[in-house]
Amino acid sequence: MCQQNHLHQRQAFAAPRGLRCTPSHRLVEQLLHQFVEENRAIEHYICADKGVDLMAIDGRITTRIIDHFTRKNVPILTVHDSYVIQSEHEAALMKQMEYATEVEIGDF
Repeated sequence: MCQQNHLHQRQAFAAPRGLRCTPSHRLVEQLLHQFVEENRAIEHYICADKGVDLMAIDGRITTRIIDHFTRKNVPILTVHDSYVIQSEHEAALMKQMEYATEVEIGDF
């Protein structure tokens, strides 16, 4: 949902307007309300302009993972939020993903 990247609901409701099938303001409002109802624990993040902060955290996690495998001369590629690595390094990748996430966000 695009709303997480916008500071105000009005901006969030305007965001999906570039789509072929443009949802109505009322539909977007209903979807946002339902999403908030089902996710009370993160309600304070909705329409709070947190998208950029979350992308920065994600980028730092990925940088840590890439640095780890680069130091070991193990090829690794990133595709959005995923990693491509030789299968024999899968367990090490999982371990590094957990470690890098813990370093960046703690026990959250």
